[in-house]
Amino acid sequence: MSTSTSAVATLRAKLAEAKAALDAKNQPAALVAANAASATAKDWSSKLSTLSARPIKPAVRTVLTDGVTMINSLAAAGPNLNPTDAEAKLTDFTTKLASACAGA
Repeated sequence: MSTSTSAVATLRAKLAEAKAALDAKNQPAALVAANAASATAKDWSSKLSTLSARPIKPAVRTVLTDGVTMINSLAAAGPNLNPTDAEAKLTDFTTKLASACAGA
């Protein structure tokens, strides 16, 4: 949970920056924020992959591996990352992870 909490906070901040830049029609700033979000997502994905390989409850493993897939899709979007869509996916993932960990 701590790995995800930190990554989600960073991603949300970068997504907010990207959205604000897009709203202000500042493409260069939006691109910088989107690229920073993408780099954070790649690092987070790697950490979750490592965690999912450990001996953990199957429900938590499933959420982690599904999260890796979702995070990789966000990272792959790069400058085309939709901040609103990404925020919804992050919220969905963190909710599922909290639930799986609570039951673990």
